[in-house]
Amino acid sequence: MAQTEALQRSLSGSIQTGVAETFQLTLGGTFGEGPAWQNKVTVGLNNVLVEGDAIQVYGFTTTDTRAPKPDWHTGIGYKRRLLLVKKTHELTGTIGYQHWEFGSVFCGTNDHLAAANLTFRSRIRRVPVTVTADSWRLVSSPYRLGTILYPQAWSTHVLWRHETTRLVLKPTVSTTYSWHFWDRSGHRVFRYGAALALEGNHYTIESCVRRQVALLNGIPENTYYSFSVSRLF
Repeated sequence: MAQTEALQRSLSGSIQTGVAETFQLTLGGTFGEGPAWQNKVTVGLNNVLVEGDAIQVYGFTTTDTRAPKPDWHTGIGYKRRLLLVKKTHELTGTIGYQHWEFGSVFCGTNDHLAAANLTFRSRIRRVPVTVTADSWRLVSSPYRLGTILYPQAWSTHVLWRHETTRLVLKPTVSTTYSWHFWDRSGHRVFRYGAALALEGNHYTIESCVRRQVALLNGIPENTYYSFSVSRLF
């Protein structure tokens, strides 16, 4: 109990706004003619039970500029460090709950999901590398229940640095596999791309281009772009 009382709890968060080509699901489908105006807010309480853990709450909206009715999802998660080796290899895990309200998908979705994430951070020849695996399991939905697995990886290359500001390039690859999620199964898409970000102490300005390769019939292949500005608080 004394250890819990000694923890220095703090609040942190971020707010992000930007535009994207359209609203695109992890499963690969696109919705709306675009462009889409997208916003996200995240608030976290840090050092809740042990040093370094956090409870995080977020909300995300995407609104097609030609049909101003937002699709949105929100959620809560508990994040905790699982492994730390020599301060350069770190594994964290998150479990939580999410609610998806996508009016433009099918005849509308009203889904409740169990969510989990594993994130591994390391360095390869001094280059920071991050590998993540997200999983979503439908527990309530008007459609068939199922699971999505979404692994992705990226590295961070500093192109320019000045005092507290830096310009970084982030090459990224990802893929999606579905088990009966919304009655859709199989290896869905493979994506590769890169983001260019100008990062400061409390802000990030980022542009991203990503190519989607379809692995099943009926999924569109496209080149997807996004631009966002985010602020830490």
